[in-house]
Amino acid sequence: MNGLQISPSIWAALETFGELCPDCGKPLYRPKPLSRVTGKKMAGACMYCGYKQPPTEPKKQKPDLERKARKSRTRSYYLAYSVFSSVDVMGEDFSNFRTDSIGQQQLKLFAVGLANRIARGDVIHGLIVGDTGVGKSHIANGILMDVRKKTSYRKNCLFIDWNALMQQLKSGMSDNAQDIRLKNEKIMREIGKADVVVIDDLGSERGSNFDLQTADEVFRNRENKSTIVTTNLHGQDLKKRYGERTLSRMAKHAQGNSFGVKGIVDQRKEGMS
Repeated sequence: MNGLQISPSIWAALETFGELCPDCGKPLYRPKPLSRVTGKKMAGACMYCGYKQPPTEPKKQKPDLERKARKSRTRSYYLAYSVFSSVDVMGEDFSNFRTDSIGQQQLKLFAVGLANRIARGDVIHGLIVGDTGVGKSHIANGILMDVRKKTSYRKNCLFIDWNALMQQLKSGMSDNAQDIRLKNEKIMREIGKADVVVIDDLGSERGSNFDLQTADEVFRNRENKSTIVTTNLHGQDLKKRYGERTLSRMAKHAQGNSFGVKGIVDQRKEGMS
């Protein structure tokens, strides 16, 4: 043969399969084993002129394309299963958090530290306590966005406005709200499964038995998963509202991970002045 120089051992691993080379008309050969990727026969090639059929195995994505795909998937997950009281939260991150005061600077420094530790794999139960309007929701969502970025978008994150979740769950209880109820069941499952969850404004709900039972369920499922809680309630108030058992689950990985917001004025009122 005047074709390519092929060793006998390689010839032994090849087979014809009834197709001819479109360039020179010689039989095409392909490997006898199935592809480890597809489980099917691989593409053939001409041993005479070097023609190759298009590969049957998918091309490996370049790292930047894989990163973009992960970013899109985790963004879609965040949007599908988060519960917001305002869509403004979705655009809030560390880059647009104001640090005019010492209190704001300290809060951001604390939040960046939590994000770094979660990104490297630590399980964190974080607690941010402060009055309304001091930026707790903003900085908590910033933690989620930072964790996603620092893990090259490998972690699924959710933002849950607690009062909005309670209202949404209750709206699905009526007989004619099956679609809402099914969506709520899926959200509750994902709250338990997500890599990182923010529970925002815990304690803002009325505190009914249903609310307390739901809190116990959520923190039972999050006991060994990273969770950031923002609230107006301090330790004893949280204990009084939710009980020793739920508070214990919230605090399992909380040592050194709480921050009391001080020295920050209500940003919403300041913006109106």
